[in-house]
Amino acid sequence: MFRHHTLWLIALFTLGFTVACAPTRKITSVSDDDAASPIVVYEASASGSTPSLTLHPPTPLFGTPGLEAAPIQTAGIDPFTPSGDGSTTAPIESLFGDPSTTSGANASVARAPRSDLERGQTYARRGAYDKAEPYLWRAVQREPENLEAWQWLIQALMETEQYTVADQALTVATQIDPDNMEMILDRARVRWAMRHEEEAVGFLNQCKALAPDDQQVLAEMSGLFLEMKRYDSTLDIYERMMNLDPQSPDNRRHIAELTDVFCRVAAEILDTEHSDRVIPLSEKILTLNPDSVEARRLIAQAHEKAGRWEEALDYYRKVTDLAPDQPRYRIDLGRIHEKLGQHEWARQAYQDAITFDSQNLVGLFYLASVLERMEKGNVAQTLYDKAAGLAPRNFDERVCQGQALLATEQPYEALDVFRRCVRENPTDANAHAGLGQARYKTGDTEGADKALLKAIELDPQLPHAHYTMGLVAMGRGDTARAEASLQTLQQLDVDLAATLRAAIKSYERARSEL
Repeated sequence: MFRHHTLWLIALFTLGFTVACAPTRKITSVSDDDAASPIVVYEASASGSTPSLTLHPPTPLFGTPGLEAAPIQTAGIDPFTPSGDGSTTAPIESLFGDPSTTSGANASVARAPRSDLERGQTYARRGAYDKAEPYLWRAVQREPENLEAWQWLIQALMETEQYTVADQALTVATQIDPDNMEMILDRARVRWAMRHEEEAVGFLNQCKALAPDDQQVLAEMSGLFLEMKRYDSTLDIYERMMNLDPQSPDNRRHIAELTDVFCRVAAEILDTEHSDRVIPLSEKILTLNPDSVEARRLIAQAHEKAGRWEEALDYYRKVTDLAPDQPRYRIDLGRIHEKLGQHEWARQAYQDAITFDSQNLVGLFYLASVLERMEKGNVAQTLYDKAAGLAPRNFDERVCQGQALLATEQPYEALDVFRRCVRENPTDANAHAGLGQARYKTGDTEGADKALLKAIELDPQLPHAHYTMGLVAMGRGDTARAEASLQTLQQLDVDLAATLRAAIKSYERARSEL
């Protein structure tokens, strides 16, 4: 494109040595509000008697409005030749070789052992992007058609978060290769970093139009869409990728990566308004990877969230068939059996879980809970005691330990556990429900009410939260609210509903006797 403008380019760039007395000052802030502001990287200066090399292109590069290269400070920067005092600074001659063997600055440049691009790359590979930047600027000014130099410069600008400057540099660089996917993706990344989301989406759609079947481009696009939390667009891309020929070499190479990334996306949207897309798209990934345990578990979780217990049970069974030695999958299966009132089947699933891991605190707690429902209180209490005494290994085990402490009449110890759980994960409904139960048992009904309302807001189908809410309302004499909790609980857990109903009747009987 630019081959016939050699004379114009020579006239465009002027190279000279200037001496100034002011100290060097680096400009580190560039306004994101003014996309047309000129690029300012360094101000030229000198230190003592050592001259500084400055470049002053007098007109916008390639005629692009608003993209003017500023003076580039390159004096005293050399990654290869240390000065006598042990520092990394050196006179400007060290940038161009041994001046004693040549005559004139241009001759020294011609004999330079390493180009500016190579020096910039050396620093960039070390992660020293601020030191790489002046060399890379000079590289693109000397060779404005060198796409590699532009790409390294743009990377340095992005890594140092100079997004407005990077955006302007990308505007110039894409004129060299308008269909370069990596640079178009960089334009989207930069616009997103500048919070120009719609413009970023426009560049991503441009990528999709140019390379609709390129797996790598689509994968990078999906990652950026996911970062923007544009779940529909993310899932549309994965749907496109999954519909491509699964037997092609590219598709087969990406199957494992697609499975992992998609499952993370699906897990994140499970509790959003896009949850209805989890099942069909999880089923599509199973066409690529029929042995994906996590995809099946996501389908089961989506059915469970929608209250389709039988469908959830079917998928949880398939999960345990594929991974029979994983306790957490056995626990999932047991929970659904409990929701269906199949206590013996639930007991067997929990028992299988702790067979594989005798110290599994979650399995112990759920086994104790179902045994208590089956009126095997002595055995249940022994398991509660054991669960309360185990050291939790993860968040779920901490929540179950708190519940076990409540079951063993240690409410203050449980309160400390649930406070920690809520701090650790403030969006976990079970943690808030446990905190509400602990506060209720320690006499803090106001705090209990607040924690339980939060738990129900996070998960309206959490039985224990409604149960304790009914107890709190009853203790305050609010029988209407207690009855409302009972009505909700009857749809979620008939056993807990029966317990709450008995408590309400007992309370009303006691009041009538006063």
